[in-house]
Amino acid sequence: MEVLSFDNYDSVAQVDGVSLPEGADSWKLHELEERLQQALVDIGESVEIVPVLDIRRMEWLARWADVLKEAERQGYGVLDAVRAIADKEIMECDLEIDQLRSFVHSMESLAEDMEYFDSLVNLCPQKI
Repeated sequence: MEVLSFDNYDSVAQVDGVSLPEGADSWKLHELEERLQQALVDIGESVEIVPVLDIRRMEWLARWADVLKEAERQGYGVLDAVRAIADKEIMECDLEIDQLRSFVHSMESLAEDMEYFDSLVNLCPQKI
């Protein structure tokens, strides 16, 4: 298992405006951060329209929307933690890259399904 610990680094490099410890596999963290951010944007764009639609009769679609909203909420929590680690706001933290990579992959899988979710949502009438 690959672990990045940022508490042993004295110098910090800037990568696209994000502070990352030099000598660490900072590019891995930065790449995962970017991928997670994109997945969250894709999910957010799809779920933001749900409140203006009438999906009461489509309980399964409403549940799918709830799952996506919760995934988005948790995803932004993870993204904030990754940024805090990268900015050395959290000094004593080990980040398991494999777990983060798995989480990002799960979020990307959800984001890939947004095409289907959007197609179904577009069939719903707007609330009056």
